[in-house]
Amino acid sequence: MVQVRSSDYSYVGQFESLQSSEDDRAPAWLRSLRREAFREFETLGFPTTRNEDWKYTNVAPVARQKFALAGRTGAETASSLVPDFPGLNFYGGVCVGRAPSGEGLPDSIRVMSLALALRDSPELIEPHLNRQSAERLNGFVALNKAFLRDGGFVNVPAGATAPSPIVLSFAADSGATPCMANPYNLIVLGEGARATVIEQYGGGDGVYLTNAVTEIVIGPGARLDYFKVQAEGTKAYHVGTTNATLARNSEFSSFSLDIGARIGRNDLSVRLDGEGAACEM
Repeated sequence: MVQVRSSDYSYVGQFESLQSSEDDRAPAWLRSLRREAFREFETLGFPTTRNEDWKYTNVAPVARQKFALAGRTGAETASSLVPDFPGLNFYGGVCVGRAPSGEGLPDSIRVMSLALALRDSPELIEPHLNRQSAERLNGFVALNKAFLRDGGFVNVPAGATAPSPIVLSFAADSGATPCMANPYNLIVLGEGARATVIEQYGGGDGVYLTNAVTEIVIGPGARLDYFKVQAEGTKAYHVGTTNATLARNSEFSSFSLDIGARIGRNDLSVRLDGEGAACEM
């Protein structure tokens, strides 16, 4: 199988359009990261069955399909699949509002769109962004970083406990034109913090690609219970990459449920980066 390069399709033009958009207010360091990621994508292409890690996942249908970058059209139809918990709703990978119960968290716990956090609190994002995914790079991760513009940001400070699950709910742009969404989620727990996060994905009957990356940083003695639900449409493609780093005496519990998509894949990487760290997958 021949490795597919981004120049074969429309990604070059879409990337340059994103970088030059007046609506894009990404800081200079993020724009530089994007450009480097796009160069990596052009070098790597999409993985094939010749890549050992992808030996049993044939993504040729994804590589052949032309995907447009998803937008906000139809966002008014997006709603949370779990409306009784605080969190964020996304459409086409872009945040379109808080869940109805989004005000039910202590002020110290931040749940906000990544785009807003990059604009208002970049110092909370930059130390963690791209630190883990850079070590497990493939064409999908590189593509996600090249088109990085939004996703969910959850920050639970030291000693804080989220009283209820936090839901990041992603609805796909599944119209007549095949679209691609590249949400990037960052979940950070400080020392001794406790939280439950539910990440869920769904969409209609159209052809679309959800290419999601989630980075998780768990501080000393903290605990995160993480759930992912993939309920994409039957013609959709879903590729998810989740990386978690655990400090000493921290705990990470992960559960994934896949009930949709024509092709669905979840890569989970956990680093036990301290004595006493424990995970359950």
